[in-house]
Amino acid sequence: MKETASKSRTHTRLQSKLAGNSGKTEVPIRIGRKTMRRDVMTPKKVYEIERSGQPQKIGLALRRLQASKKPHKILKVPNWDLSTAARIRGNRNITVSNLSGTKHR
Repeated sequence: MKETASKSRTHTRLQSKLAGNSGKTEVPIRIGRKTMRRDVMTPKKVYEIERSGQPQKIGLALRRLQASKKPHKILKVPNWDLSTAARIRGNRNITVSNLSGTKHR
């Protein structure tokens, strides 16, 4: 499954805000045979932003985060998808947060 959809302005603005000065956006990674892109990587954290609310895409974002060796893994979702993403996350060591960062699960 190729990710060729263009990112919205809100998505790219949030990516650059999270990356800051030392981070990188759209970092290519390999999971198995697939080449995917991680949204934001800083020296100690990795972020994935999933705005669609679809459980399959949230699961795919969680897989991309789980493949990282960074100590802090954060999935950013809109407020109304916070409980869905937390339920899909299960017992993985990944923080689920809303887009503004005011709520965490």
